[in-house]
Amino acid sequence: MSIYEPVRFSLDPSDTLANDSEWATLGENPKGFGRTRLGPEYRVFLPTFYHQLHCVRRAQIAFLGTATNDTRARTSNLHHFAHCLNYLRQTLLCQAADGLEEGDFMRTEWSAQGPRDSLVCDDWKKVHDVMDGAYDDWLEWKKQWA
Repeated sequence: MSIYEPVRFSLDPSDTLANDSEWATLGENPKGFGRTRLGPEYRVFLPTFYHQLHCVRRAQIAFLGTATNDTRARTSNLHHFAHCLNYLRQTLLCQAADGLEEGDFMRTEWSAQGPRDSLVCDDWKKVHDVMDGAYDDWLEWKKQWA
């Protein structure tokens, strides 16, 4: 993946949370919002990667404001975001990328320069497929006990 300033996943304050379909995709794959159910009792687990994506989404919601005027809901969102910042900090400290970036990113003309560094990313398709299968198995199991 090339590192550059994307046109997608905007954090422009003029964007609305009601019109943020790109950001909403962070929780759509795999099925079950990244949670998987394992074992004979289908216990719930959340792989770290999907928890991280969830927290990135919470950051987007915090930056653009909440879609509610409810003070309790807003306070809950802030507590949730505080948890997410700590979670991202902790997981990044353990598995941060180790590349070197040139210069001051605030002075870079991204559109003129194009992509800078590149990262080698994992292919998560196989993980998604396995988790989707586990989710479907759980739905079948749940029907038997409903």
